[in-house]
Amino acid sequence: MANKEEDLHHQRRRRRMSSNIQRNSINSMTEEDLDFLTDRLVDALNSGRIIHDEESSVSNTKKCDKCDKGIEEGKIVMDKEKNYHWDCFTCYHCSKPIGGETYFVGKDKNSCEARYCKEHRDVLLDTCTKCGDFIRDDLIKPGDKGSQYHPQCFVCSDCGEKIAGKFFLCNDGTYMCEKDYAKSCAYCSVCSKPILYAHLNALNRSYHPECFACHFCNRTLDGVQAFYTDDLIICKEDYEKRYAQTCEKCEKKILDETIIKTEDDIYYHKLCYYEDS
Repeated sequence: MANKEEDLHHQRRRRRMSSNIQRNSINSMTEEDLDFLTDRLVDALNSGRIIHDEESSVSNTKKCDKCDKGIEEGKIVMDKEKNYHWDCFTCYHCSKPIGGETYFVGKDKNSCEARYCKEHRDVLLDTCTKCGDFIRDDLIKPGDKGSQYHPQCFVCSDCGEKIAGKFFLCNDGTYMCEKDYAKSCAYCSVCSKPILYAHLNALNRSYHPECFACHFCNRTLDGVQAFYTDDLIICKEDYEKRYAQTCEKCEKKILDETIIKTEDDIYYHKLCYYEDS
């Protein structure tokens, strides 16, 4: 009798433990797990199908990020923390399944991340602005308007040779090598070399900005007052000291373009001269 009571006691204890385990299992379920079980139950009610114990387990079930359905173990493709059915992980261009194959990542027409199979990886490549073919190896991007070229297609518009080194963009949108571009440039009135980049025009002559400098102190005069005397470029200070005449009336240096000189070699500012008249 004592043995039977002891057996009943153990059975009740096992049932309570089993009940606690089930409650703990339900409490530990995530919202995703509960949604999965709910979907299974609805599907069973609609089809009259019996749900077996192994189907109700959610411990290792993963959902496909494309079709949102469960994925059987061993038939899963993982990509950047996302999971896919083998047949749902497809090439964006041709929809061919690419699970287990080499694939290439790029952008789709909406600039979202997409994956492409080996056969259609060319859609990720740049096309040559000149010939229109895909650029599979080295490319040259000059930096204007998003153009890109095969190295053999990036040629000088004047001589037709492949450009290797410095190049220059022409007004018509083509490119020239340094040698041919120099032929079309103005030449500096000081150093007599071609002006390839920024240039300065003064007194109907062209200069490199660094060449337009005072003959005496070598200070560059780009953007400041300068004088041109005896074929020399001179800054204001040196012109005052070396060339400027002194006004007879105000005794200041005459830096105006208009200077009045009398027959007896007396100099005046124009305004000072007419004030005495």
